[in-house]
Amino acid sequence: MKTRYLFLIYFVMAVTDLAVINLSFLLVVDLLGYDKTGVDMGSVMSANYLWLLAALLSGLYTSKSIHRLDNIYRLTVKSFIVFSVLFLSFVVLAKAHQFSFTLIFLFYLLVLVGLALSRVLGAAFERTLKKNFNITRSVAVIGLNSMGLRLAGFFKILIITFPFRVF
Repeated sequence: MKTRYLFLIYFVMAVTDLAVINLSFLLVVDLLGYDKTGVDMGSVMSANYLWLLAALLSGLYTSKSIHRLDNIYRLTVKSFIVFSVLFLSFVVLAKAHQFSFTLIFLFYLLVLVGLALSRVLGAAFERTLKKNFNITRSVAVIGLNSMGLRLAGFFKILIITFPFRVF
């Protein structure tokens, strides 16, 4: 079932993931004192595309993964592993000599910490919203009894009578 809430979660997760990738790369380049023109900034764009590919391959941004928090954490780790392999392959195949072992290690470490922190903060924010602002709606579950069957019959008649009207 697709709702606005799930689409918002997809969007926020994707944007924060890309922000983590970009900020991690720029922070490592600054920490190690590399000249920003010396390090190919096209590598940042490649890292973004490779992250999105890894996340889509592992199914991170699907409705199946969003419903449970443990799925999000598990698929984030899976996406990170796929991203690590893809980005390391990119660095080797592109013969990017400006990438040192220290730069790649710190980049991966910051990305992993950033992703974990964003997931923990997102879960805490969602829990706060549900607790304090009552963003969830109550749902009535109707059993298989005479009243439930009468209600189902009413909805069936309503749909047959007004097939093109949206309620």
